[in-house]
Amino acid sequence: MNKIIITKELTHSQKIQVCELVYQGFYKKLSNYWIFEKNIERGSTVLQGCINYNNGIYAIENGNVVGFIGIQFRKNKFREFNISTLKSHYGLIGATWRGLLNKFENKSNSLKDDEMYIDLIVVDSKHRGKGIASLLIEEVTNLSIENNFNKILLDVVDTNEGAINLYKKLGYKTIKVMDFKGLTDFMGYRKVMYMCKNLKS
Repeated sequence: MNKIIITKELTHSQKIQVCELVYQGFYKKLSNYWIFEKNIERGSTVLQGCINYNNGIYAIENGNVVGFIGIQFRKNKFREFNISTLKSHYGLIGATWRGLLNKFENKSNSLKDDEMYIDLIVVDSKHRGKGIASLLIEEVTNLSIENNFNKILLDVVDTNEGAINLYKKLGYKTIKVMDFKGLTDFMGYRKVMYMCKNLKS
């Protein structure tokens, strides 16, 4: 395996790769909920104006983004489907209803000042099994400790068993389970597990 570099700095082409990875990891949510965009190329263009890259940590191999983790904390968001960007692609009406739907999923407004939230984590399908997700989560843990956060929160769908097992291995515990009772079957899951890692006893 080539050396994996963990960084917060990206070139323009690497930022585009991040958007493509978001689609790779969350296609059903992007096409059926977040922005209702099934065309990956067009959707990736929309995402470029909706991602705050400074709130991400990236795994680079041979100059390519092979994984990333997006975080939220103290009103700082990784992704924000802002009306201005959505309007430029979908017009006022299309932007308005997309923006309103996404307000329901905005975690930053409910986060406490001592809580770090892992919003998105994706590893390129061709690079899974190399420990990249663990490296990224470790970096978030270190960042959280350095900045005096007491907890790291995340949520994961019940069908992503590999991720659930990894989070448990890294010390995350389930604090809540939300059962959507079939309403989210079209997106490939039925329950969402809310997990937490306490950094201070």
